[in-house]
Amino acid sequence: MGSKEKKSFTTELLEKELDRLLWWIRAVETKMSLVLLLSTTMLGALAVLTPTFSGWSIFPGITSAFATFFLVVFRQLNWINTVCQ
Repeated sequence: MGSKEKKSFTTELLEKELDRLLWWIRAVETKMSLVLLLSTTMLGALAVLTPTFSGWSIFPGITSAFATFFLVVFRQLNWINTVCQ
């Protein structure tokens, strides 16, 4: 393999890598607007609907903790899944 052929092959590989990276960035940009809107809305609704601290009982506390935990986990998993594709 000559010097020019090697350089051409390397350039081709780098261009393919750049195309792949730009593709997942476009995919993230299209999905993130909806995910960010939905998760922020759910977090805002949770903040508005929760009672004051003196009005809490054990059941609403546990369900709110689960809702917040899963909201954060699923948001992170969605981001990781989108990036790793």
